Amino acid sequence: MSAHAPLTLPVEPPLTSRMVLFFTACSYLCVALSFSYLDRRHGFFVGEGVFWLVWSLLGFGTALFYLGRGSRAAETHWKIMGGLATVIMLVVFFKYNLLRWAGVSLLLVLSARAVVLHTRRDFYLALTVIFVVSLMVATYWTADWTVWFYLAPAWLFASLALAWEHAAGAAVPRWAKGSMTLGFIALSFVLALLLFLFAPRPPTLGFGFLPPGTDTPNLNRQDAGGQGAQRGEGGGPGAGSDGSAAGSGQSAGAGSAWQRMFERMRRDLQDPNMPEWQRETLQRLTGWGEIAAAALSGNLVLGTKRVPGDELPGTSLGELLQQAGEYCVQQIIVPFWPWLLLLLVLALLVYRYWRRRYRIAAAGLLLLALWTVRTQPGWSMRLSARALDCCLRQQGHGPRRGVSLREQLAGAASVPDLPRRWLTYALDLYGETRFGAAAADARRAANMRKAVHGASQILSGLMPELRRT
Repeated sequence: MSAHAPLTLPVEPPLTSRMVLFFTACSYLCVALSFSYLDRRHGFFVGEGVFWLVWSLLGFGTALFYLGRGSRAAETHWKIMGGLATVIMLVVFFKYNLLRWAGVSLLLVLSARAVVLHTRRDFYLALTVIFVVSLMVATYWTADWTVWFYLAPAWLFASLALAWEHAAGAAVPRWAKGSMTLGFIALSFVLALLLFLFAPRPPTLGFGFLPPGTDTPNLNRQDAGGQGAQRGEGGGPGAGSDGSAAGSGQSAGAGSAWQRMFERMRRDLQDPNMPEWQRETLQRLTGWGEIAAAALSGNLVLGTKRVPGDELPGTSLGELLQQAGEYCVQQIIVPFWPWLLLLLVLALLVYRYWRRRYRIAAAGLLLLALWTVRTQPGWSMRLSARALDCCLRQQGHGPRRGVSLREQLAGAASVPDLPRRWLTYALDLYGETRFGAAAADARRAANMRKAVHGASQILSGLMPELRRT
């Protein structure tokens, strides 16, 4: 008989990017908040939101620390959080129905399991759980369009996580990854919006806040005057107690699908259990949507006042854009100009100093190391080691999986001889303290900081005469 070699399963590629884990954590938190948002009428949304924030920090937050370290403490952490998740699942068993209890169980276990999320298989499984729970939230009977305030960012972060993981092995800058991913998402959103507005809908029963397809073939279609009354829409959701809404609807077309949709959306915003900051944000977004709809439906939107298009025979697209610009200035720029100015200044600073980010980070870490030399010498030496890593990154030698700082320094051919000797001396002090028997004291911490500071000054180009030695 011939001997056959044993079958070996392929090794799963590990996760190496903390950005992937960070975007996954943000997506998870948004889905968890949307899950609790369904029960906001009970008054526990704020408390449950704080719980999900703490739970995600305990799970995904510590996973960012354990990633790439191979620490055995991660297994212990996962067992503790798994036990707590089991206890919480038993406690809330009678609070939810079976479907929602399965959803909350998946969310609890996912954050607990995130502590040992180290491979791509674990990452894809986490995104699958996030998608399943978000689909359950979007189709639940208490869901309306406001739940997408949390689901939309969740799917956006999940898309960014997939893009970062896909390009992890390629030499693509971070700004290129982010811009290309956001551009693809924006294009997909525009195409989906065009299909939603103009494509004929199948004769289904409707979905959430969307009207049935048999009643609205597409949102750009205008019903003839009087059809709403014949079909019994005069006393529908848009009609007031005095019938004024029905009368104005007949004068403006009586069946404007745009008006009906926005009226239903504004009624949902009157929910007293909705957080006030969320209500204000969605009201502004709804106002912007009405402005965009004015050019398509023939209704001019001025704040909350609607002027029917047939009463403005000379209104052109240019005038509509002018009115939209005035509305944006009054409602966005004027109230929020200090914050917009601050964002502009921050964007300019980031653009100006992005190439010097490692130099600035090293200077900040060394300053903190100086402040903690006497009180916390151990922390001071760790901060100096982080500053040393920033110096190597500044020279184009970033960290690699399984490679120590000493090995990175040995392979950094662009580091001159003098700063290399100083950095080697700093690493010797750090190694004797962390892995040897030497105790961290103020003298060692100060000497290590001085060595890293001197090497950083030379590598930054502040002393070019020493860089050649």
